[in-house]
Amino acid sequence: MTLYGPVRAAGDWYGLGHVIVLTGIDGDTLRLNDPDDRIGGDDGRRGTEAVQWFNHHLFWALDRCMMYKPAK
Repeated sequence: MTLYGPVRAAGDWYGLGHVIVLTGIDGDTLRLNDPDDRIGGDDGRRGTEAVQWFNHHLFWALDRCMMYKPAK
């Protein structure tokens, strides 16, 4: 995450297909920002999820389902 983060990931997050932003990892726990908090507004949702949950919901068949910035 230090060199390439944050990572944008497309998937079926919380029942709706859209992109979330991974901002960190600690063991098997990912930190994420989700622009769709299901409430509306522009504040989004920040939280954590397990790597297993992420792997289950990621759109693996989608080309470039995960995007990151090049290292400097």
